[in-house]
Amino acid sequence: MKGFTSKKLFNDYLKTVEKNDGIKITDYLFRDKSVSWGTNFCYSYTKENGKKEYTRHCPREESSYMANYLRGNIFRENCYSCPLANVNRVSDFTFGDYWEIENEHPEFVTKAKPPISLRRGVSCILVNTEKGRKYAELLKNKMIMNEVTLESISSHNGNLRAPSSKGGARDEILALYREKGYAAVDERYRNAIGAKKYKYRIKNALKSHLPDRVRILCYQNRFLSKI
Repeated sequence: MKGFTSKKLFNDYLKTVEKNDGIKITDYLFRDKSVSWGTNFCYSYTKENGKKEYTRHCPREESSYMANYLRGNIFRENCYSCPLANVNRVSDFTFGDYWEIENEHPEFVTKAKPPISLRRGVSCILVNTEKGRKYAELLKNKMIMNEVTLESISSHNGNLRAPSSKGGARDEILALYREKGYAAVDERYRNAIGAKKYKYRIKNALKSHLPDRVRILCYQNRFLSKI
């Protein structure tokens, strides 16, 4: 979790999408694992007659809300100075995403039996107390677990090292939101990406359907990993 936004801002974003597309959103998933692990999202909606429900799967870059969230432009002010953004945890466990497993431990995907699925996502668990350690031992029989270093997790999870940083456009975006509403923020973003949205859709479709072994090879290739 990078930070939190206000509920009002998110609801205004949904209303903007509904108005632009002439739909009614009935459900929204920030992490769409039906397509692939990552930060893609999807939402269910009905059209004007309201008789049939549809689902739309989208890359994060296509959404003004998701893009500005990931850039740190719309967090609450206290997220940028959160005292809990470090490895000194206060709970028995800390759960999160094991980002960059493709580089840290590709063998968990390509050689382990049973293998870990990149498509379904890979979680990390920090065991912070002795009580947590005892429960972790019990969990070994119920899930696929591998022991890794704290550094391999924290080096790819920035909020285990420091609070999120303010995005460079935060002040401008929030000022625009207060003055003209979220529709203006959304229009600003859509004008900025222009036809790139089609590039994002194609890129997302290709990455989402690659077999895990091929994805590992792409991450290990210096050129392909930047695409």
